[in-house]
Amino acid sequence: MIRYFGEAIFYRINRIIRAEPLTKEDYLEYIGGLLEAYREPKTQKKDLFFPFEKSALEFVFEEMQKRGASVVPRNINNVLSHILELAFAKEDIKVIKKQFIESKDVSDKIFQVLFTVRTE
Repeated sequence: MIRYFGEAIFYRINRIIRAEPLTKEDYLEYIGGLLEAYREPKTQKKDLFFPFEKSALEFVFEEMQKRGASVVPRNINNVLSHILELAFAKEDIKVIKKQFIESKDVSDKIFQVLFTVRTE
């Protein structure tokens, strides 16, 4: 980051806010709230996690932990955004299931995103 903004800006930064990794319960609550906030008002889905199945989100949580990525909002948002992009590119997917995320070609692309962005 220093090479883009120069050392002058780097030395003016005097606070770094770090988020503690979320527990599984907090992670699911965060995602449920996020999806609810951005859901179209006309879409009255009974499932809090739509367009994801809960098992798919639990798999993402476990994979993030297994791969050594912090389960913090920034990383969660990056991974889920990437999953949504890949799923919506396939016209036949209406609900994002665990099987879609855990398939090798999708899984590698999704979790690679964690290590191309800052994970702290």
